[in-house]
Amino acid sequence: MDGTIEYPLVRPEDLAGEAWSAMSRRDADEALRLWRELREHSPERPDGHIWPIQVLWESGRLDDADAMANAAFARFPDHPDLLVQRAWVASMQQHWNDVVQRWALVRAAMPERVEGYLCGARALWQAGLTEDAEAVVTGGLERFPDHVDMIAEGAWTATARQDWQKALLRWTQVHETQPERLDAQIGTVQALG
Repeated sequence: MDGTIEYPLVRPEDLAGEAWSAMSRRDADEALRLWRELREHSPERPDGHIWPIQVLWESGRLDDADAMANAAFARFPDHPDLLVQRAWVASMQQHWNDVVQRWALVRAAMPERVEGYLCGARALWQAGLTEDAEAVVTGGLERFPDHVDMIAEGAWTATARQDWQKALLRWTQVHETQPERLDAQIGTVQALG
């Protein structure tokens, strides 16, 4: 022994795995600590910058989540998972204009992900842009014609537009697929009224 102290190597895969385990246990503090350690040891890895955003917004720490999302966006502006996390943060904050823009980025980058359409349409009608919301729903239903949540979002959009015929058609489709859904039952009655 020559007096040199050897420290165990930090393996990024192990840190990420432990962070995911902490997230699945809903241990926010441990997950944040592990993601921070991963960022310190492997700052080039996007996952150490992206997934703590989810931990923060799920914990209700929306300002911290937004700050981390913006910092990560400066480093990884085209990373698909980061685009989704930024959109979720804005959604949780109910900053509808930001939400609209962020879900539009998700749809442009990943048209195969249904949440870009679902959440994008919701943000648009929440912002009072019901015609734009219908356009997003139409695109979503073309891409995901059998996705019951997409159909339900289309029904919500038609309800917001007061297009009762389209609302009834869509709520009926949802009700036929999932008769236990309370929103479909209420929406159908509202569209008939």
